[in-house]
Amino acid sequence: MGNNFAAVHKSLEGTVGNWNRLVNQAESRVVSRARRFRDLGAATGLDEIVELPQVAALPTLPSSAELKALPEAGED
Repeated sequence: MGNNFAAVHKSLEGTVGNWNRLVNQAESRVVSRARRFRDLGAATGLDEIVELPQVAALPTLPSSAELKALPEAGED
Protein backbone atom coordinates (compact mmCIF):
# COMPACT_ATOMS: atom_id res chain seq x y z
CA MET A 1 0.00 0.00 0.00
CA GLY A 2 2.89 2.36 0.77
CA ASN A 3 4.20 1.94 -2.77
CA ASN A 4 0.76 2.85 -4.11
CA PHE A 5 0.76 6.05 -2.03
CA ALA A 6 4.17 6.96 -3.42
CA ALA A 7 3.12 6.21 -7.01
CA VAL A 8 -0.03 8.32 -6.77
CA HIS A 9 1.94 11.13 -5.09
CA LYS A 10 4.52 11.08 -7.88
CA SER A 11 1.78 11.07 -10.51
CA LEU A 12 0.00 14.02 -8.86
CA GLU A 13 3.26 15.99 -8.72
CA GLY A 14 3.77 15.36 -12.43
CA THR A 15 0.20 16.34 -13.24
CA VAL A 16 0.48 19.57 -11.24
CA GLY A 17 3.78 20.41 -12.95
CA ASN A 18 2.25 19.78 -16.38
CA TRP A 19 -0.79 21.92 -15.53
CA ASN A 20 1.37 24.80 -14.33
CA ARG A 21 3.54 24.65 -17.47
CA LEU A 22 0.39 24.69 -19.63
CA VAL A 23 -0.97 27.71 -17.72
CA ASN A 24 2.33 29.55 -18.20
CA GLN A 25 2.34 28.79 -21.93
CA ALA A 26 -1.27 29.89 -22.33
CA GLU A 27 -0.61 33.10 -20.40
CA SER A 28 2.51 34.00 -22.36
CA ARG A 29 1.39 32.95 -25.83
CA VAL A 30 -2.39 32.98 -26.09
CA VAL A 31 -3.83 35.28 -23.45
CA SER A 32 -1.34 38.09 -24.02
CA ARG A 33 -2.20 38.13 -27.74
CA ALA A 34 -5.94 37.95 -27.03
CA ARG A 35 -5.61 40.97 -24.73
CA ARG A 36 -3.75 42.84 -27.44
CA PHE A 37 -6.57 42.14 -29.94
CA ARG A 38 -9.17 43.20 -27.37
CA ASP A 39 -7.26 46.41 -26.62
CA LEU A 40 -7.14 47.19 -30.33
CA GLY A 41 -10.93 46.86 -30.49
CA ALA A 42 -11.10 43.55 -32.32
CA ALA A 43 -14.45 41.82 -31.82
CA THR A 44 -13.73 38.25 -30.80
CA GLY A 45 -17.24 37.17 -29.81
CA LEU A 46 -15.73 35.72 -26.65
CA ASP A 47 -16.51 36.58 -23.07
CA GLU A 48 -13.96 38.34 -20.93
CA ILE A 49 -10.56 36.66 -20.82
CA VAL A 50 -10.42 34.41 -17.78
CA GLU A 51 -7.32 34.01 -15.65
CA LEU A 52 -6.00 30.45 -15.43
CA PRO A 53 -4.95 29.62 -11.88
CA GLN A 54 -1.83 27.61 -11.17
CA VAL A 55 -2.13 24.69 -8.80
CA ALA A 56 -0.01 25.45 -5.76
CA ALA A 57 -1.05 22.80 -3.23
CA LEU A 58 0.61 19.42 -3.32
CA PRO A 59 -0.64 16.30 -1.56
CA THR A 60 1.14 15.07 1.53
CA LEU A 61 2.59 11.59 1.80
CA PRO A 62 1.52 9.60 4.84
CA SER A 63 3.94 10.08 7.72
CA SER A 64 3.41 6.74 9.46
CA ALA A 65 6.19 4.26 8.79
CA GLU A 66 3.64 1.56 7.95
CA LEU A 67 2.34 3.50 4.95
CA LYS A 68 5.64 4.78 3.58
CA ALA A 69 6.84 3.31 0.31
CA LEU A 70 9.26 0.44 0.31
CA PRO A 71 12.42 1.08 -1.73
CA GLU A 72 12.32 -0.38 -5.23
CA ALA A 73 14.86 -3.07 -6.14
CA GLY A 74 18.23 -1.37 -6.53
CA GLU A 75 17.18 1.81 -4.65
CA ASP A 76 18.40 2.72 -1.19
